[in-house]
Amino acid sequence: MRRGDAVSIARVFLKLLFVAAGVLTISWSVSTYQRVFPFRDLEAVGSRISLGETFQPSVLEGVEPDADRAIAAADCNTPAIRSAVFVKVQLYEIKGGETDRLALNKLSSDLRGAIRKSISCSPYDPFFWFVRYWIEVSSSGVSEKALRYLEMSYETGPNEGWIALRRNRFALAVFPSLGSELQKKVLTEFSELVDAGFVDLAAANLAGPGWPVREQLLARLADVGRYNREQFARLLEDQGIRVDIPNAEPRPQRYWN
Repeated sequence: MRRGDAVSIARVFLKLLFVAAGVLTISWSVSTYQRVFPFRDLEAVGSRISLGETFQPSVLEGVEPDADRAIAAADCNTPAIRSAVFVKVQLYEIKGGETDRLALNKLSSDLRGAIRKSISCSPYDPFFWFVRYWIEVSSSGVSEKALRYLEMSYETGPNEGWIALRRNRFALAVFPSLGSELQKKVLTEFSELVDAGFVDLAAANLAGPGWPVREQLLARLADVGRYNREQFARLLEDQGIRVDIPNAEPRPQRYWN
């Protein structure tokens, strides 16, 4: 064999070797990435749901296998489990009105399993306890067991703002059934919603499930910032609801309402 031929063969061999090494490197990188971030898509969807986004069922069902894997895993991958719960909850909400009771019962069972796993991994997470309350009430109505779950949510996270956006309305709906200490936490949570600027949500809570205890709710607004307090009053007035809010400037009566 001539020297030139040998050099050419060597160059081809090196090229093939580099290509093979590149393929192996890419395969290793993908495999490693999947091991380190096995629930990337699931967590991305769960994070957006936590911010209030609603997905089409097809998107949720696309990541549901990952949700099931996260729940069934032996270890506690809390971010993945939390995202799995978000996905299961939204699926349950969307499909709650379906007539296929077998499918709905399976989804309810899956959600209960997700919550059991999540609480065993994070027993001090108020979100998980609230979801457990919501599931119990949705399937069996208000009970002592359900109220205990709600109480645990407040005990583990009395000042969790993003949970309060949803929890306060549910708590006001069963306010007479709550113990005095838990009632105080619910009233405080309401005032914190107004103080944080969530006046639309707070107004809906007051005019809805909170209406029977509106005097107690309004009394808690005495120390809320003036701007948000007045925004809250104006929003209610625009809806034809006039209430007396402590320390609020009196507004003139609009006789055309």
